[in-house]
Parts: sequence; C-alpha cells; structure tokens
Amino acid sequence: MTYTATFRLDSRTKRRWVTALRSGKYEQGDSELYSPSHNSYCCLGVLCDIVGVPQKDMSGLALPSDLKIPDLNPNLSDEDLNEFGIATADAESSSHGRSAYDFAVMYDGEMTPLSILNDEVCLEFDEIADLIEKNVKTF
Repeated sequence: MTYTATFRLDSRTKRRWVTALRSGKYEQGDSELYSPSHNSYCCLGVLCDIVGVPQKDMSGLALPSDLKIPDLNPNLSDEDLNEFGIATADAESSSHGRSAYDFAVMYDGEMTPLSILNDEVCLEFDEIADLIEKNVKTF
C-alpha cells in the first residue's frame, strides 16, 4: 500500500483537523480509520481525509508510518516522538502489520493516544478537537 499524501502538522493543518472534527460532516466511528460499511471515521481518519489519503487506503487504527510526515525524523526514538505527543506502535502490535503513529494528549492525568479516546473512552469529536487544540504540538 502506498500513500501519496504528505503533510506537516503545522498550525494550518491542526486548525483544519479541529474544524473538520467539529463540522458535523464526519460520522464518528471506531476501530478503524475509515469504515466503508458505515461511512464513518475515527478522529485519525478525519486527519487522513483532510490531508488526502484515499478512503481505500485507510485501514487500521493508527496513522501508518508510510504516511509521510516530513518534519518527523525517522530516526527519532519513541521517547523523542512522545515529546511531540506522538505515540508509536510496532508492526507486531499494529492492527495492519506495519509500524504506526498515533497522537497522544493529556487526558485524566495521563498521556493517552487519540485512538483510545475515540474507540475506548468514546469521547465525541468535539471533545477530541478540544484536546487536540490544547495538547497537540505543531512542528
């Protein structure tokens, strides 16, 4: 699977993501970036959509590492990535068998991946948008 989308999580992309989550345009789903059977997205799927990842390429629970984020140095350690609020999963634990990224935010006193807040805590998109706005760093 090849992703053609490249994005920078700059202030403009972050603002577009937060706006999209609050827009009502996206049906909220869980357990995958995009569900064709329900035409629904998790919060990370909304980000994929606004940066141009085709729906057919949105599989799994987290942002795949082959989605190009140019300001991320591929040699950064998990600890370094965590400083940017980016959680990682290795290929074995990733739902689609590849390394993956997820954004983590402070929630209830702990750094928590957005996929968990969407799928397990069941926060609404507007609540997730508030957390992104306050916690996700741009670079």
